[in-house]
Amino acid sequence: MNFKYYNQNQTVLFPYSFEELIPDNHPVRIVNDILERINIEKPTAKRKIPAIIP
Repeated sequence: MNFKYYNQNQTVLFPYSFEELIPDNHPVRIVNDILERINIEKPTAKRKIPAIIP
């Protein structure tokens, strides 16, 4: 039987988040802001074209 690993000497209840670990003035925050503004959703087709033309 497999048990989940645990450590009784663990100092925190929950793992750290990146928001807490990265300083407010770090350059990665600028990159994150730019990436958040980019629309990376799947483009929708304006007209339906069959994959195989009969």
